[in-house]
Amino acid sequence: MEDGQWSACPASTENVCFKILYLFWYIKRHMTSTSFQLQRLAGAFKAMRENRGLTQVEAGERACIPRLAVIKIEAGRETVAVGTYSKLANALGAELALVPRTRPTLEELKDFK
Repeated sequence: MEDGQWSACPASTENVCFKILYLFWYIKRHMTSTSFQLQRLAGAFKAMRENRGLTQVEAGERACIPRLAVIKIEAGRETVAVGTYSKLANALGAELALVPRTRPTLEELKDFK
């Protein structure tokens, strides 16, 4: 048998396979489900604010919270109080709700910071 014949990936796709394996290793080691959920929530808040044509300052003023709180929410920081999330959601015409968990898509994993 030639070297590499028993490799899990054909030679032409070894780089792609390595990247996928690295991605799974990184996720398992560095990403908690909480941090991923906060990143998802952060993206939803930012998209909602931008879709309404609001700046972070304007959104903060409508929610009666400081602009820094809006920045922290959109960054997915764990130090923001739930009440602050609720105020911003109300200001954007939304509400916080619990929904059954879903597995992240590959596209979402690619965007995870």
